Amino acid sequence: MATAATVSTLVVGAGQAGISLVTALRELGDRQPVVLVGAEPEPPYERPPLSKSYLRGEHDRGSLVFHDAAWFADLGVELVTGDPVVSIGRDTSGGSATTASGRTLAFERLALTTGAVNRGLGVEVVVHDSAHVEPTDASLLAAVERARADGPFDGYVAVGGGSAIDTAKAVDLLLSDGGELMDYVNAPVGAGRAPTRPLAPLVAV
Repeated sequence: MATAATVSTLVVGAGQAGISLVTALRELGDRQPVVLVGAEPEPPYERPPLSKSYLRGEHDRGSLVFHDAAWFADLGVELVTGDPVVSIGRDTSGGSATTASGRTLAFERLALTTGAVNRGLGVEVVVHDSAHVEPTDASLLAAVERARADGPFDGYVAVGGGSAIDTAKAVDLLLSDGGELMDYVNAPVGAGRAPTRPLAPLVAV
């Protein structure tokens, strides 16, 4: 059974932006009821250190938390964690939001501070992670044989330095234009063949 509650301000997203907003509301004198909703079960925490000082062991998880429960209570802010908003309806007087647990929150004002989530492109990929730092004939041919077995492909992405790029170029060339590696090596060592067919797109990052 959904539980209805009416709040002056509903803040959806309990990250840095959400915390900053509720803090600013109170500093500006707004004393109306506020509910801050976060999808994660943990209280709001700093994210930038997760990929820096936290990984270096300079912080524990607890030190990343913005504020404890008492801070929110003192501000008169209800913190909801682990129960994300799944739908929102608006009308001329405000609107209502429903959380994953079925709770309904009617609001007068709504702030979306959720940030963003990467959207999947629906692209199927095959990863070849055996490129040599200094590619050899054998390593290039191994990549080509892997591609021939798993392909065909619409394009290639080389991630890293020149070795990854050179490997991807060899794979693209031989799968797009056919033949063997030595066919394209300059004469007199190789046959000096020039490609006669369009190559597939290759992106180096």
